[in-house]
Order: sequence, then C-alpha cells, then structure tokens
Amino acid sequence: MGDSRFLPYIQLHEFEALLYCDLSQLQQRIADSERAFAALAAEVRGMEPEEIDEGATTAPSKRIINHVPIYDRLKVRVGAPAAAAIGGGQRDCIISSQSPTPPSHVGNSNCR
Repeated sequence: MGDSRFLPYIQLHEFEALLYCDLSQLQQRIADSERAFAALAAEVRGMEPEEIDEGATTAPSKRIINHVPIYDRLKVRVGAPAAAAIGGGQRDCIISSQSPTPPSHVGNSNCR
C-alpha cells in the first residue's frame, strides 16, 4: 500500500476470543454474572484458543452466551471496553509487520 499509517491486521479468532485473556474484565461489566463467569472459566481452563473454538456451538461468543445469555445483546457495549482493558487494549497486541522488534509487552499473558 505504501502508506506508513496502514497497519495490516488479521485476526485468527473471533473478537470474543480476546476476552478469554481476562474474563473478569467482561464479568465486572455485567451485573450479577459472577457465578456464570466462574462456570465459564472452569469450562475453558487449560484449553488452547483452538480448543475453545471447535465449532458453531463452542465458538468463543457462543460459550459466553451459553453461560451469560444477556451478553448476546451487550456485545458492543461491554465487549469492546472489556477488550480495551485487557493488556492496555487489543491494539497493543498487534505487531506491525514492518517493526524490526516486537514491543516489550508482546508475549505477555494478555497478548496470547
């Protein structure tokens, strides 16, 4: 493209996959959801991202909705701010293909 302002970004998983880095960020934005998120966290504990997203009924957003049905109506309002709070925001986890060295935070637990 030739424009230094253009940063190509490819996301392997759906947006909600980012939220699994710290489900508490989402939980604190949805009232009375502590038990539901505890159950969700127990369900996915120890899973790699590819294991969390094994199909139409186990996609990251579907797992959240299964435990917290109201999330289906709150995705934009609570999902985006929760993702922004994780590790300083998802944009911090994006590495420019032109950057000679990754930023110091890349590789921390919030950017997996």
